[in-house]
Amino acid sequence: MKYLSSRKNIFRIAVVLALVFLASSTFCQKSLAAENKPNTTAELSSDSFLALINQARDRASISSVVTSPKLQKAAQEKADDMAKYNYIALNSPSGKIPPDLVKEQSYTFCGLGANLAVNFKTPEDAVGAWLTDKSDRQSILDSGFSEIGIGLAKSQDGAKNFAAVFLAMPTCLN
Repeated sequence: MKYLSSRKNIFRIAVVLALVFLASSTFCQKSLAAENKPNTTAELSSDSFLALINQARDRASISSVVTSPKLQKAAQEKADDMAKYNYIALNSPSGKIPPDLVKEQSYTFCGLGANLAVNFKTPEDAVGAWLTDKSDRQSILDSGFSEIGIGLAKSQDGAKNFAAVFLAMPTCLN
């Protein structure tokens, strides 16, 4: 009888271990799936922002803007900084303003506009908000601006999306 009782205990232990193994492997699979899940900023592509901005410009009979690699790099630096330090302002905690970031890329300009956004879910949300704000709308619809840089970032906790859009007039019209 003792052997049978001991055998039942071994069986119970085996069942418990099997359940623990199944639970941990399911947890690991979910963790790996979460790690491999694309970042929301990938879903919020700069191409989507560019298309929406150019659609707004087209509706206003203003020529489209084209992406500038130097403006793109400056805007990305701004978005990354806002996400890292969790703020939304033209002046960074380090004191840098958008013209400083653009000049660091050796980009010369005669005019510069900057639009910033945080806590938006889609590009349509951010661009829609900009188009309802007087100064942001002016930046988007400024016919002198011909180039754009778009930076997108996610907060460290993954809860917030940040966007920085720099529009510029690369040459002076004299």
